[in-house]
Amino acid sequence: MSSRLREFRSHASGWLGCSALDQVRTTFVTLDKCPVHQATPGRRVRACYWKQWRKAKTRLKKLTSLGVSARVARGFALSGKGAWRLSMTSGVQRALSIEYLTAEGLLNLEERWKSFASLRRTA
Repeated sequence: MSSRLREFRSHASGWLGCSALDQVRTTFVTLDKCPVHQATPGRRVRACYWKQWRKAKTRLKKLTSLGVSARVARGFALSGKGAWRLSMTSGVQRALSIEYLTAEGLLNLEERWKSFASLRRTA
């Protein structure tokens, strides 16, 4: 996952560098926290983690180690639903929260956009 996150950071940083002069902050807020049906970076990363954990036993162990109760984690770990659908469930979102993913290396687009504030100033 670290190589995937590193590659995403590289692409997102380049894209943000090109659009750094955009004056509209809500564009990047929306990309970070857009509705359930859209492909947010956090949702895609959660789905990748879920696929990486392959077996129900591993999923159960990882979810409980990330703070989800064993009873709730069992329901998600044994689910036959796909990784994309489960990436937006409450248990997986609690375990793989945005704070956790940011600590792992997921780029926060809004914060990165704010770092380009000096480029947007006009005289």
